[in-house]
Amino acid sequence: STFLRQTYRAWLYFTRELKGLAFLWPGLMHRIEGGVRRNLAHKVANPQLRQKIMPTTPLGCKRILLSDTWWSTLELPHVTLETDPIHHIEAAHLVTETGARHALDVLVLATGFRYQDNPMARLFKGENDLTLEEFWKKQRSAYLGMMMPSFPNFFLLTGPFTGLGHNSIVFMIECQTRWIQAALAHVTTQRKNEFRVRAQVYEAFAKEMNQRSKKTLWMQGCQSWYLDPAGRNTALWPGFSLSYWWRTRHFNAKDFEYA
Repeated sequence: STFLRQTYRAWLYFTRELKGLAFLWPGLMHRIEGGVRRNLAHKVANPQLRQKIMPTTPLGCKRILLSDTWWSTLELPHVTLETDPIHHIEAAHLVTETGARHALDVLVLATGFRYQDNPMARLFKGENDLTLEEFWKKQRSAYLGMMMPSFPNFFLLTGPFTGLGHNSIVFMIECQTRWIQAALAHVTTQRKNEFRVRAQVYEAFAKEMNQRSKKTLWMQGCQSWYLDPAGRNTALWPGFSLSYWWRTRHFNAKDFEYA
């Protein structure tokens, strides 16, 4: 029934929301990490293999894999885990920096993605032909993860500071689409052609996000795609997703300039 489905979804949401405590207060995650390491020691008998897959960074500092069922795959007789960096690739071999050569039938490039220097940013232009890439040279940021000065009538979904490490990004997108609908309704009612976030509001929001991020697990010494070259988190919301819902539940008209 609809009621049962909604109840189940609410249970899923709030149980995951509680996990955010461990990211915001690293001391809690350190306790969880001890249990994870003991579990790894129990399930992976080979000490050399265990050392290769044991993280060297605090749990949660980078993206967490939710499953451990792949551990047993690495112990199969026809599987070899190679952790040495790749030096170069030949026609039928992969050569590591130690000189080891591995014959190839298929090579899968699973090298991640570019978040901090997204090439799409150079395609979007605001006032005075300023590109989003140029605007973000100082720091990748957006008011509520959606708007920037000098880019009127331009919205982002899942922009800076709106990713999550503990809950569903779909919830954040739903919050954003409701806020954008409210913004457009206000501008239409006021018969304005364009609007943009005030520069001081934008700067204050970025400063707040930087300050709040300093206390989180993501800033505990590891390098990840969450962080920009200056070591600042620009990817994840440094709080509970419920607090983002609270911030976006209304459109605050005084935070914007109109024309």
